Amino acid sequence: MVTKNKKKLILPVLFISVFLMVLTSCKNDDGKKPVVSAKKATMISFRTQTPNGRIYYMGVYPEVPEELSVSKAVELGANQRIYTFGENPYTWNGNASTLTKWKVSKTDLSLTPAAVMSVAGIGISGDLGEPVFISETEAYFFALREGKIIEFKPKDMTITKTHNVSPLKFSGKGSPGWYGVWNKYVRDSKVIMPVGYQPGGEWGIPTGAQVAVFDIKSKKLTYQTDNRLLVAAEKAVISNKGDIYLQPAYGADFAVHYGKHKNKPSTMTILKIKKDGTFDPSFSYDFGTVTNTKFLMSVNIIFDNKAIISVADKKYKFPADPATRWNNLNLDNWIVDMEINKVSKFTALDKYNQWHHFQLYDKASNYYIGRINSGSKITTYLLRQNRIDDYTEISKFEGGLILSVAKLW
Repeated sequence: MVTKNKKKLILPVLFISVFLMVLTSCKNDDGKKPVVSAKKATMISFRTQTPNGRIYYMGVYPEVPEELSVSKAVELGANQRIYTFGENPYTWNGNASTLTKWKVSKTDLSLTPAAVMSVAGIGISGDLGEPVFISETEAYFFALREGKIIEFKPKDMTITKTHNVSPLKFSGKGSPGWYGVWNKYVRDSKVIMPVGYQPGGEWGIPTGAQVAVFDIKSKKLTYQTDNRLLVAAEKAVISNKGDIYLQPAYGADFAVHYGKHKNKPSTMTILKIKKDGTFDPSFSYDFGTVTNTKFLMSVNIIFDNKAIISVADKKYKFPADPATRWNNLNLDNWIVDMEINKVSKFTALDKYNQWHHFQLYDKASNYYIGRINSGSKITTYLLRQNRIDDYTEISKFEGGLILSVAKLW
């Protein structure tokens, strides 16, 4: 039972309590949003084609959206490359020779430049392959044609040392359209870099597949060569078990035909790279012996003992004018069981004009990019591989190409 005197005491207390609650509420309504932590963040980069060239974009999302739009991304401009390490995206501006580190807001996932590192004074510019990030205090940019490896600290974006190494040299005749390293793979303190090649006007061909290997601990660079394959593409094939396979260069057969080369090694063989960067002498597989096709365009993925490959059919004829060599090129896609030499048709991605194996977005699944061309309109799709012959569309972008997808946290 409450007495009259106690009521007199309770009323002021209630009034003070209500006043404090109102005051607290006003503080929350002063224009500042309550801090909310973003539990997930995924970076996606893509590009469009304009009359003035390619324009690159980057956005960060809590989940991979079903449809991508440039309206919800940061426009980076032309000649950009987008990477990630840890919780930060990085962008390489080939025109300015700068690498920018970006900060991602933990609340609304907005992007802001955090620091910029310039390598212009070192004499490196243009397109460079992805830097190799080891830790917040150790990362490397490779410019092997110039004979330079730039070591830097991602934490504060400062260059710690420039390593002068033996420059990569083109060993073939004529002038290549392009050669060098692009994709890199880290295994047991070794950076493994397939040396890629694209034929130029004189159709010169280097001799043998080549790999550059950088030892992170000793800071030494070596080159490995294997003559069982004429020349390799710069992009290796990573199996679902994590093994590295070198595939033939995309233009090797064109170079052989138009360059009238004789006594050449195989242009349809894949080779395996060991963890120390050397070639596995016990493994090579020639798809020409089992597919009976014109030539091998690409090896898209190796899943257990099976490989998905794209090959030109026997009906293809090399045109007199090399500039039209891509016209009327119909590619067949096959699944090749390399253990028992069994070949079967691969039709799961037939609805797409083009498709290719994608960098791993997570470690649980393999992903592909599928592309549909309809006149001047381009739509690309991010596809998750459920089985070797079953795929699910995860996201799409109308008007351009999806370039990369990476989880930040």
